[in-house]
Amino acid sequence: MDLSGTLESVTAPNESVSVPAVSAPPSEPVDSGLDWPVDATDVDPPTTIEEIAPLEFHSPLSLPAESMVPEPSAEVAPPSETSAPPSAPIESSQAFNDQGMSLEPDTHSADDSLSLDGLTGVVSDAVAGGVVAAVAPPPGAVAAGNSRTVLIALGGYALVVTALCLYLLTQVAKARSENKLESLPDVRQVLNIPINSQLPAGHTLALGEKQRFGNLLVEPLRVTTGPLEVVHFSERDKTTIMKSQVLKLWVRLTNESKDQAFIPLDRQLVFKRHFRDDVCFANNFVVPASKKASGGPVVFVYDHPETSEWDLSGQDLGKTLGPGESWETYIPTTEDGLEELQGELLWRVHVRKGLSPKGGGVTTLVEVAFHDDQIQNEG
Repeated sequence: MDLSGTLESVTAPNESVSVPAVSAPPSEPVDSGLDWPVDATDVDPPTTIEEIAPLEFHSPLSLPAESMVPEPSAEVAPPSETSAPPSAPIESSQAFNDQGMSLEPDTHSADDSLSLDGLTGVVSDAVAGGVVAAVAPPPGAVAAGNSRTVLIALGGYALVVTALCLYLLTQVAKARSENKLESLPDVRQVLNIPINSQLPAGHTLALGEKQRFGNLLVEPLRVTTGPLEVVHFSERDKTTIMKSQVLKLWVRLTNESKDQAFIPLDRQLVFKRHFRDDVCFANNFVVPASKKASGGPVVFVYDHPETSEWDLSGQDLGKTLGPGESWETYIPTTEDGLEELQGELLWRVHVRKGLSPKGGGVTTLVEVAFHDDQIQNEG
């Protein structure tokens, strides 16, 4: 900043200092920060020194404030065309640029921003004039619609998951039931499986089909009809032929193990039964396939006491099979109720399929499916 004069004198502390008049040189136009040009004729520039805020200088000698106020000695030259309009007096602590303008950040009054009422009026006018073609639904309606969609989706998902869980539970229960019948304990205890029990997969064989269960290979051969012959266990020349006809299921049993010797069939497995309220329970019987689900009627195997001194001729129950050995035998029915056995039939057999690690017998159930027209006459 150029000064047109110099200080007249330097006074001692606590004395006033006279400052000559200062005239601002012409400067380049200053950007007002507005969006439209400012014409110099639109404002009234200050013409006297009284309209300029007094300047306050602080001396390093800590002079009193009242002694530092300069007295006006001359008129200030008119500002340039782009000078800012008159403003309220400012404190001397503010910083100024070469043109005498404050360097403090500009602040806007409430009148410089658009009010909420003004915005509402603009929007209302736009809607009334057809400028706005569509209005968004209220937030409450959108939220309600979204909630309804979410509830429907969650409800459908819950139904699907519930149905899937019920199906899995049914399958698990069925698998557990079947697994229990896969390996059964030996018959030293009473063990009666319900007639309508569903056997595990692979436990139903047709005549001539082979299937291995544990260490035992089971092969049902044929079904015949004919009389039974009994023989005394110690005097083999004593025989008796029964006049009545029975059915006989012929099977071939083979020990498939490499180191076990066991008895696939004995009197306990074939003839064991017990009664409860005059009802017979046993694990060996023949039943029409269509009557199995309802529990019969059934035809049980021949009622032969486990401790009888008579054996059924040609049956040879209780034979021990070593590894790789085979044995062919038959299981007879009783003579009662054969007339009920028509159409598709199931013959359930209880066999021993090997030994457990502790040496006890392990048993299982097998069903042989055949038709009554497959029954062969022995005569």
